[in-house]
Amino acid sequence: MSQQSQPSSSKSPRKSFGSGFWLLLIVVAVAAVGYAIHESNKAASSIANDFPEPKTLSSNPISDLPKQPPDGNSTSDKEDLQGAWRVSSIQFGEKKKLEDELKDFCVLFENEYFALSAQAIAISSISLDQTKEPRAMDMVEQYPLHVAEQKTTFAIYELKGDNLKVCVGEKSRPTAFEAGADQVLFILKRDKTDQAKAKIAKIQRLIAASRDHIAKQKAAADFEASPTGKSQDNLKHIAMVFHAYESGFQHLPPPAIYSSDGKPLLSWRVLILPYLGEEKLFARSKMDEPWDSAHNIELVKEMPQIFGAGPPEIRARGETYYQVFVGPGTLFDGTKGVRFSEVTDGLSNTLLLAEAARAVPWSKPEDLSYDPNKPLPGLGGVIQDRINVVMGNGLVESFKQGFDEQVMRRAITRADGQPVDFNKLKP
Repeated sequence: MSQQSQPSSSKSPRKSFGSGFWLLLIVVAVAAVGYAIHESNKAASSIANDFPEPKTLSSNPISDLPKQPPDGNSTSDKEDLQGAWRVSSIQFGEKKKLEDELKDFCVLFENEYFALSAQAIAISSISLDQTKEPRAMDMVEQYPLHVAEQKTTFAIYELKGDNLKVCVGEKSRPTAFEAGADQVLFILKRDKTDQAKAKIAKIQRLIAASRDHIAKQKAAADFEASPTGKSQDNLKHIAMVFHAYESGFQHLPPPAIYSSDGKPLLSWRVLILPYLGEEKLFARSKMDEPWDSAHNIELVKEMPQIFGAGPPEIRARGETYYQVFVGPGTLFDGTKGVRFSEVTDGLSNTLLLAEAARAVPWSKPEDLSYDPNKPLPGLGGVIQDRINVVMGNGLVESFKQGFDEQVMRRAITRADGQPVDFNKLKP
């Protein structure tokens, strides 16, 4: 069989705001004094208007803030910071912007959040350390960035009644309240005017939406890092490789690499190595020798990470739970490789790859043997009570243990003409 080379691919670089939240703030400040950022203004306004008023806020959002300005006697700076502030001046390097030029600014501290609004809006969560001198403030970007791109900015602050100084370092935490090449100095005064109310309402809606958005993003990130999430990601990737292989060779990989007399030598997992960026491992595999020959057995310990799932000791042995069904009527029937055009039941109704109950050496030509007249092989060795599978169309499903066996058989076979009721397979 000729080797089909894998098209090279590269990830697009993730967009970043560069030097972080406070650089965005400076850009906004410049915009406020003449360099209008029309698109940012339009986007921020659209987003703010789309967010409904959160139930936790009253009809008058300012009422959710302290009724009286703090007197400075609180034991918590966090409490004393609560409320609206206006920016009196911003100084960065030799440049300084004064209050008249910054009239569009509104700064709000609400609980653990800090928000800045001008033509654009930026939100950070904050943590304070009152034990340091000068006192320290850490800001973690929350909006508009994706949770995975959050950056922490380090600052110092001085709070005296209705006056607040904040000095932010671009590279490290400042030690003095002075502007410089890598430091920005902000002077703020508490804003007690009625004009602040409308701006505060918009910011509060964004804070509420940001809190919900970040919680959802964190839940998604936690799932991706979980054993289930990692395994499902692996299954998706392998399914894409199967599609690339079928497109190149006009058929799926056969269940194994066979000797001239029909003896299975190596798994299909070896055949797809070039599509996984493992060309060197593929080249080092001796295709005319069995998986456990003196040479090939040494490659078991070099199992590609994508085949790894389950307990660390299983992965350390070079064993995998990812197996295909082989046997009459399956997608891996015979020794030639099945074409997608032969899947008359539809790829979305036909099982491509599953987590088996028992792991096998990744290069060994051993998979889930299917016989319509025998019990089904065991499934689901990675997650208790769950079986992750991927269908022929690349969609990952999570099936329950104790599934309807007849329905599972319909999903395993590619051309029986019977419908698959996934409700009888899912939890």
